[in-house]
Amino acid sequence: MIENLTIVCPVYNEESVISDFYKCLSATLKPLKNKYNISILFVIDKSTDDTYKIVSDLADNDCMVKVLL
Repeated sequence: MIENLTIVCPVYNEESVISDFYKCLSATLKPLKNKYNISILFVIDKSTDDTYKIVSDLADNDCMVKVLL
């Protein structure tokens, strides 16, 4: 039985670093994909920059990524 693993990432005005963070996190989680059902949940905390747009684009291209406003 495969276990679920959810990484919860609260974000606030992170447009300058969120893509790099996602790339590093994804690379770190990649070896675990055979053992876990992985999801990355970005929780947007009233950001005033383009963080939501960037994270939404990531979610559109990666089924592991979820966004919560």
